[in-house]
Amino acid sequence: MPALIVWILSAVCFDLKTFRIPNRLILFGVLLGELWLLLPLLLPGNTASVLQVLFLLCKRTLQMVCLWFLLYPLWRIRCIGGGDVKLMGVEVLFIGMLRCINSFVYACICCLILSLMQHLGHRFFAKSIPGLRKKDGFHQVHFSLPLLCGLVAEMLLGDLLFG
Repeated sequence: MPALIVWILSAVCFDLKTFRIPNRLILFGVLLGELWLLLPLLLPGNTASVLQVLFLLCKRTLQMVCLWFLLYPLWRIRCIGGGDVKLMGVEVLFIGMLRCINSFVYACICCLILSLMQHLGHRFFAKSIPGLRKKDGFHQVHFSLPLLCGLVAEMLLGDLLFG
């Protein structure tokens, strides 16, 4: 999982700097996730057959696409950005659908806390908050940072919904 953490951390850095997550970074994450799934075939003494690994690869890729469609309405109503939707989809390749949904719930909780802190900070400290961007009358929170926090929380705390 360190590869996933480092990859999402790089996406967070891009997001904080440019308010965008580049598609080339998403593509690299997809390739990294699929290589992660193929890793059991490359290790010596593996017990997984080629068919089992290919089935898992197809299953996780289908789950990734399904998650993109599930999050599409949130993107359409501008709750989260398109890069964040793709980020969650790539996360599915590494940890699976249920754990990804759990990390999304943790991320939403983290985003709620960050939004509250940002709102209160803006209210009390006016315009002295670095990185605060106002667009269309709304203050935006980079959702990639709560996604990283949600993933770490899911790894440390485990299931919130399905346990």
